[in-house]
Amino acid sequence: MGMAILFRDFTNVNLFYQAMIELAKAPGDEMIISSGYFKPDVIDNEFKSSLTKGFRDPKNAKITVIGGAWKDHNISANNCSQKKNVKFDEYCWECGFEDFWRKLERAIKPIKLEYTNIPFELGEKWHGKITLKLKKDSNNLGVIGAIIGSSNMTPSAFYPDAKYWNSECDIFLWDDTVFTPSIIKKYTKPNKQGLKIGLPLAIEVNPLHFEAQDLLNNLYEEIKNETTIWNLE
Repeated sequence: MGMAILFRDFTNVNLFYQAMIELAKAPGDEMIISSGYFKPDVIDNEFKSSLTKGFRDPKNAKITVIGGAWKDHNISANNCSQKKNVKFDEYCWECGFEDFWRKLERAIKPIKLEYTNIPFELGEKWHGKITLKLKKDSNNLGVIGAIIGSSNMTPSAFYPDAKYWNSECDIFLWDDTVFTPSIIKKYTKPNKQGLKIGLPLAIEVNPLHFEAQDLLNNLYEEIKNETTIWNLE
């Protein structure tokens, strides 16, 4: 299992975006995309192409989208589908989530799409940024790659040329028996500590002292348990 720590400190290079492309292209059977916030703008041609190519059997594949860091529609927002003649320059994140999965659904046919908006009223504002790619082996699903971190599925976090962006940090893990991300070779080089460090800052770590595959599979089970507890599976 390979692992890299991806930092964003540059405007013109975005390792999170490149990692999402790599993970989407990895050969698997299911994908989970969880984020605090969503905007449909992130579904560009390259991301769309990577998603449709990254499943071994598209007709039996599935993508699940999880969101919920908002209470309800922001009817005062300029682009809220339910606004009531109130003009205010804000974005409705409920609409952003709906617009995202609707655009994704059109982009990935015939791949099945499921979406879960975890209700704010349950007392927990879902804000987890977790993307998992899973592969079925003997009817058992196992995680072959994951991106866990601070970046949302929004243009400011997703694109290298975003006008407004934050210094994000994301963890990229992958099963190196299935695929090896090209960005790791491009942006890193070995040093004496066994880390591979490059600019933009990407640190590749060799996790010798734990079973990363078990950790990722446990993470997948926890996400399933959360949605089951809330009767949203």
